[in-house]
Amino acid sequence: MLPLLEFTTVGTLFHPDGATGKLPTVVAAGGWCYTKKIVLPHIARIVNQKGIQFLGFDYAGFGESSMDRRQHLDPWKQISDYRNALTYVESRDDVDSNWSKAQAPGRKIADWVLGSLPLFLSTGS
Repeated sequence: MLPLLEFTTVGTLFHPDGATGKLPTVVAAGGWCYTKKIVLPHIARIVNQKGIQFLGFDYAGFGESSMDRRQHLDPWKQISDYRNALTYVESRDDVDSNWSKAQAPGRKIADWVLGSLPLFLSTGS
């Protein structure tokens, strides 16, 4: 669990079998309104096969994450949730902190809004 001020964001860290040391890590959430249990474990399995960790999380108010207002779409809050998840991942000792941006389809608007992309990969170098 990732403790925050007024709610708790819940995520699952998928670690590649047998991997040691600092690893490149992907952070992802379930689209606009689905939970981390639907598609993200399948993506994590594929990413883990490449030696990359994967953190999938539920936005506040969705899935296992808490918030009084449930199932409410708030793009600004979801951006904040992404930033908090990235901060959490960057604080971990098993994460390679040499980050580089990676873009997924449809992220141009988020890039414009944030000035950076909400999905990051380590370069591993």
